[in-house]
Amino acid sequence: MRVDLKSLTVLIVLLSVQALMLNPAISKADANASAAAPARKADAERPVILSGEVQAMDAQIIVVPPSNSSPVVIRYFIPEGASVKKGDVVLRIDTAGGAQSESQITQQLEQAKARTAKEISVLRVAVLDAELALAIASALSAKAKIDAKLPKQFVSSLDFDRYQNEGKRTAADSVQKQNALSAAKVLLANAIQDAQAEQQKLQIELAFASSVKARSEVIAQIDGVVTHGFSEWRGRRIDEGESAMPGNEAGKVVAGDRREVIAYALEADRVYLQTGQAVALFVDALVGRRLDATIDDISQSPETRAVWGSGRYFRVRIALKPEQSSGLVPGMSVRVEPLSQIAAGAPGAAAKPASLSLEGEISARVKSFIAPPAIKDVWQYTLVMLAPEGSIVKKGQPVAIFDGSAVQNNLSEKTRKLDEVQKQLRQLALSHAEADKQNTIATAQAKADLERATRKAAQPADLIKRVDYDKLVVERALANETLTLSIQKQSAQQFSRIAERQEKEVELALLEAEIAALRTAAQQLTVAPTNDGIVIHGQAFNGDKFTTGSQVFQGLAVASVADVSTLRVDALIPEADANLIALGQSALIRFGTAGASLNAKVVGVGNVFRRKGRTQPNIVRDLYLDFAEGSTLPTELKPGLAVQINIALEQKL
Repeated sequence: MRVDLKSLTVLIVLLSVQALMLNPAISKADANASAAAPARKADAERPVILSGEVQAMDAQIIVVPPSNSSPVVIRYFIPEGASVKKGDVVLRIDTAGGAQSESQITQQLEQAKARTAKEISVLRVAVLDAELALAIASALSAKAKIDAKLPKQFVSSLDFDRYQNEGKRTAADSVQKQNALSAAKVLLANAIQDAQAEQQKLQIELAFASSVKARSEVIAQIDGVVTHGFSEWRGRRIDEGESAMPGNEAGKVVAGDRREVIAYALEADRVYLQTGQAVALFVDALVGRRLDATIDDISQSPETRAVWGSGRYFRVRIALKPEQSSGLVPGMSVRVEPLSQIAAGAPGAAAKPASLSLEGEISARVKSFIAPPAIKDVWQYTLVMLAPEGSIVKKGQPVAIFDGSAVQNNLSEKTRKLDEVQKQLRQLALSHAEADKQNTIATAQAKADLERATRKAAQPADLIKRVDYDKLVVERALANETLTLSIQKQSAQQFSRIAERQEKEVELALLEAEIAALRTAAQQLTVAPTNDGIVIHGQAFNGDKFTTGSQVFQGLAVASVADVSTLRVDALIPEADANLIALGQSALIRFGTAGASLNAKVVGVGNVFRRKGRTQPNIVRDLYLDFAEGSTLPTELKPGLAVQINIALEQKL
């Protein structure tokens, strides 16, 4: 094979050029790989920061009790900050719109007992009537058998055939009466079973009503201090008179000083955490304070936290030593970082300012809530009168009036029915007296028939025909049984009349109780405060203030009457500034466009840290200030007025 040298030379040159072109690319890939290695290393050691909060380890969650209606009205809630003992009632919801009350079911049970007793008595009388009819039919059959036994040669053919047919007819009639008696006994047995079942059902309902009443209260399981929760639904603190959803957290009973930190790690950060890992804790409210602890537990599966967005988070539990829990308040925000990524030394404390400026509003310690009454089967009310907002009212002066047409209509109907029952009772008294007289006559007649039948059957058997004597013996036995059944029937009918009267009396008592409740409800439709004060209108679910003509849901407060002699200032202090506040610090309250001011002092702080509002997730703490003693409060100072607060951090009154 001949090789072309020129072609070979060209091929070698082309391969050399290609090799030179590939070498820079290879060098660039090596450089990129070298740069990527430190990046992956940095990614493996990237900072992990968790957000969490302080929680009390010894605490009872106060859950809004379950109910047949939703939402429910909180009729009683012990004030926040109050100390409770184990067994104390902490919270109670309104059960008027749920299951029937114990008194109503008890009355229904008594009414059912009286009604079923009357029905059973009537059936017992029917059984006695069937027994009497059977006794008469059996006596007639026995007498017919006596005639039917006469030999044919001793009586005419016509009489013989008549006796035979009469014997068959009376025997068939006796069987029919026996069947009727059996049917009457079956009806009586079924009625007794039905009565027992109905009473058992009412007893179960009574037990359920008792359980509903018991479940409507939350009992403290531990000794501690009560803290109120925050309503995500209403966007404000949960307090007495508020509406709440069953199953939601209304607050807590906090006991002891043991604290723990619950933090949340994003799914992507889970791989950098492990049980027993050392972490540093930085409390936002305690600037400059660092706590070293270890992770005790990490949840097995992530959970959502709607307030933080759509991500999923693992729950991280960090226990604290007793000495570390000092000064920590439930709800404080905590930043958690692995100890390995923390530089030595804690951050320095910021310089303390001379004063602190906050925004607040005027409120009253004593106030009455104006809400519609709880009336059975009434869920919505029409507001026909509401005192103007800002008006001054006295204790007992009507502030709101709700439409009572439905109550008045129901009251008129119940009153008319009450008159009918009273009339029926009077008629029963007359009819029962007449029935007693007839029963006495019937029993006396039975006794007379027995005496007559006994005298006839006492004749010597050899002086009268044997057929006639046998019939007299049958008649005596029938008279004896008739007297016995008449006495039993008289007793049963008397018991039936007593049960019938008791049924009407129970119905009368039930109507009287309902009428009394409706009359009380009609009076409660006009709502007055329990203290003197100024009227402040409430807000409906849509945020609009209530006015005349508004539709009001049961239990929702339409207004409040604040006692102006108990005015104070409520404020919210950011968590980062909470460590600057101490009881007794002096403050200057500025209000109005003219810049008027009054002196005040810090008298209290909230028991927990919490979110500011539904749309404001920043953590705050409640702050309470009282005006200085001897201060003359101007008339323009009213509940709800926004004020500016300047707290002197170095001075105390």
